[in-house]
Amino acid sequence: MSVRDGTHEPVFIRSRWGTSRYVYNHRNPVGVALIIGSLLFAGIMLYSLQAGSSWSEGELRDAIHQAVEELDGAADPNGELLSDSPLAGVDDYNPYAMYDQGLIESAIEDTGIGAPHGLLVQDAESGASGYEVTTLDTDSTYCIRLTHHDGVLSAGVSDGPC
Repeated sequence: MSVRDGTHEPVFIRSRWGTSRYVYNHRNPVGVALIIGSLLFAGIMLYSLQAGSSWSEGELRDAIHQAVEELDGAADPNGELLSDSPLAGVDDYNPYAMYDQGLIESAIEDTGIGAPHGLLVQDAESGASGYEVTTLDTDSTYCIRLTHHDGVLSAGVSDGPC
């Protein structure tokens, strides 16, 4: 402990801001260590919170490829129900669109990779088949194609838009 005028400096002292709270004493080496340690702890926690709330390019790639592996060959219990839709013969109507988007989102979330939010799954534009998957945090886009046949899903992925 540091000595000042023959007395020991305590680690904690009363605040001089008019409250009855105790604060770290910057005149005591242990108090200084606690101040620095508190600041480091707060900084590390803020960084880890930020890093865990956004997607990286690698996380997106890994999550999509793992999700496609799980979807490929999986049972498709609702596939036949959706193909019997009265709008199934209408041009540009995909009875599976909402169902497929939900399957893709669920499969990616089930991998446990990446942030729990910010994932975008959309129908491919300009008449291309498939679903474009990206995030708010990355510039990467992946194309996932799902086909339904005899109660089984077939899935594939490619880099870039569909």
